[in-house]
This record gives sequence, C-alpha cells and structure tokens, in this order.
Amino acid sequence: MLQRYQSGERKFMESELDDQSDNDLSGACLEGVGLSRSFIDACFKGANLRGARFREANVKCCDFRGADLRDADFRGAALCATQFGGSRLDGAKFGAAYYHSHILQEDEKPDW
Repeated sequence: MLQRYQSGERKFMESELDDQSDNDLSGACLEGVGLSRSFIDACFKGANLRGARFREANVKCCDFRGADLRDADFRGAALCATQFGGSRLDGAKFGAAYYHSHILQEDEKPDW
C-alpha cells in the first residue's frame, strides 16, 4: 500500500491491511488516505494521517500513538483495542464509532 500511495493512489476502500509486510506504517506520510470499510491491523505510530478516512472500517488493535489524526474521519468504525495516546485529534470525527464497549457520540473522542 505504501508504494501505491507514494505513486499517487489515495483510495484504498474495502482493503485488507493485515499482512505482516504491510502492517508497520510507523512514521509514514499517508495524509488524506481513504481506508473506509477496510479491515486494518497495523501500526501507525507517529504517522501523518491528517484527513484520512476510516469510516466504517475495522481498525481494532491498531496503534495510532503519536500520530497526526487531525481532521481524520472514524465515524462508524470499530476501534476496540486501538491506542491513541499522544495523537493529535483536532477536528477528527468519531460519531457512532464503537470504542471499548461504547458508541461514541458526535462530539466525543476516544480516551487515551
């Protein structure tokens, strides 16, 4: 996926990102990437995911610690066992996302 992104592709909707060779995206620049309705098990520590779209995606067990998630869209996503500590969440949307047995409201953000 990273090579395709670097070649200009941005839409990866309904993808499966759980292959071990593709799941360490620490520090990667994936600004504006579209991963809605995807299954994702990856490490995004310190990555630039500003404006990324994860709508209705299964992002359980992902590590977003220290990532730039400003203006990202996680509405309707499954976020259990996902880590957000130290990430930038300004403008990020989480309405109707499922996070640790709780459905987030429009104005809520996940706890660290």
